[in-house]
Amino acid sequence: MTIHIQGAAALQVASPARLRPALMGGVSLLAIGMALLEAVPAQATPVCTPSLQTVASSIAGPVGANGGDIDILATGTIGPRNGVLLLNCSVGTLSNSGSIILSGGSAAILSQVQINVLSNSGSIFGIYGIISAGPIATLNNSGVIATSQYGYTGFENQGGTVGALNNLAGGSIIGG
Repeated sequence: MTIHIQGAAALQVASPARLRPALMGGVSLLAIGMALLEAVPAQATPVCTPSLQTVASSIAGPVGANGGDIDILATGTIGPRNGVLLLNCSVGTLSNSGSIILSGGSAAILSQVQINVLSNSGSIFGIYGIISAGPIATLNNSGVIATSQYGYTGFENQGGTVGALNNLAGGSIIGG
């Protein structure tokens, strides 16, 4: 009888009585081999230490979330290549009275996490204004959320939910 083990030479076994010790030896070698392999490190869990992030001047971005609030003041500008990138930690309130303007990239605001309140009285402008795959409890807009290219949207919902959308007086959400 011949037993073939992938990546090893064929094992010749003279009789079924000798098959069991041969297999047991193979299992033991497998266990030793596994023990000698280095463990694959686990993915690091993001540390979310909530604090207020304020943007009061022009920065290139991206601005990420830490579990607290993000406040872009009227004097604050984020861009031109990176905007607000929310991948790991939720946001209490994201308030924009300044500008998040991308001349490249994808979305001025890209979110995969929960945003309790997104309030815009400024300008959010990119290929997509906002792409959201996470829940937004309340979106208040009295500014402009717009796309820079035909065929794209000012607000793209990709599986998230919006509890309340309030497009207030003077507010525009523009798609192409």
